[in-house]
Amino acid sequence: MNYEVLFDEWKVPLTTSMLSALDEKGEEEDLSEEELAEFHGVSLDIHSLSRLHASISWQQSRALWLKEGNANSKYFHSVLASCRRRNTMSVIQGSIVVLHLQFADDIILMGVKSWTNVRALWPVLVLFETMSGLKVNFNKSILVDVNIPDSWLGEAASALCCKLGNIPFLYLGLQIGGDPRRLVFWEPVLTRIKNRLSGWKSRFLSFVGRLVLLKSVLTSIPVYALSFFKAPSGIISSIESLFIKFFFFFLGGGGGGGCEDSRKISWVSWKSICLRKEFGGLGVKQLREFNLALLGKWCWRMLMDREGLWFRVLAARYGVEGGGLRVGGRSRSVWWREIARIREGDGESGGSWFGEHVLRRVGDGSDTLFWTDPWLDGSSLRERFGRLFELAETKSRTVAEMFHLGWGADGEAWEW
Repeated sequence: MNYEVLFDEWKVPLTTSMLSALDEKGEEEDLSEEELAEFHGVSLDIHSLSRLHASISWQQSRALWLKEGNANSKYFHSVLASCRRRNTMSVIQGSIVVLHLQFADDIILMGVKSWTNVRALWPVLVLFETMSGLKVNFNKSILVDVNIPDSWLGEAASALCCKLGNIPFLYLGLQIGGDPRRLVFWEPVLTRIKNRLSGWKSRFLSFVGRLVLLKSVLTSIPVYALSFFKAPSGIISSIESLFIKFFFFFLGGGGGGGCEDSRKISWVSWKSICLRKEFGGLGVKQLREFNLALLGKWCWRMLMDREGLWFRVLAARYGVEGGGLRVGGRSRSVWWREIARIREGDGESGGSWFGEHVLRRVGDGSDTLFWTDPWLDGSSLRERFGRLFELAETKSRTVAEMFHLGWGADGEAWEW
């Protein structure tokens, strides 16, 4: 059976021409209500045609699979893999362009302001539904702008049948586009802790029971946010205040009973409670130090995961110098500023604690820079022999490359 006859040969070009005409007019001026209604109707027609085309393509693919078996299946997966690699990112003159981010069923699509992009979203999402088996919920989808007029954004949202969103917005439980230095950024974290506390009756919990809940439940609630952003001192104090009230101030009467309104004095400081057990404490995490340790893991990933997409995005954004990412100027993000402070030792809590506790193994020398990395007695050859480093033509060479070029007096490794 020829499924192509199901398409009306005159309706498809007519619909696309009407949409193109409205497209061009919408780029120059605002559309009227009648034109918006017409644009919406044409978009729905294209949506239905796209669904029909996707259904036909699915049946044709199924028929071809039944005919050719695994050969067709392997070809389909190879094509799909190549499209995924091509659409995820592209490298243009050293910069990385990220077009979408996807984790499970949460997707962010990014593009420039264009009616062409708005028009293309419908068939793309319809084909995604058909190929993945998932259903796109347009009622829960949002359209977020960056320096785009509200009138144009409202028309685009109406055409896509989705809602308008604002920055910051939530993605995978984190706020995107917000400022972590502001207290309002951390309100969802405080709300989650308060909601968890509201469901517990402290008068029915013993002292040990509250300690277990504090260490295993309460301190784990802000971990996800603390692993990405540095919390202000006011937020750390607010969270610790909630912990202290739960742990100390609801002891009640004798035997652990009483009511939750009867407070008692905390005879032990919170810093002593947070000490390790061998030093007389209870082993509760200190949130400030815990926050810095979680952020320090990004510095560790920079050394171990240089092929990751996130590292290549940072390298394209700030550049690479001396084998590491540049700190950047005033244009650097708040997140990268805090990570760079930890890496460079310019932050708080012990200064350069990260660099002092990281050792490098040279191995075959392929990941160790000859001049700039501190691979010899904790200091770099650039620091020891500054004059030679200024004259050297091989400043960015690794130890392995210098070895292959030759160490001898006439070796190519010594170019001045």
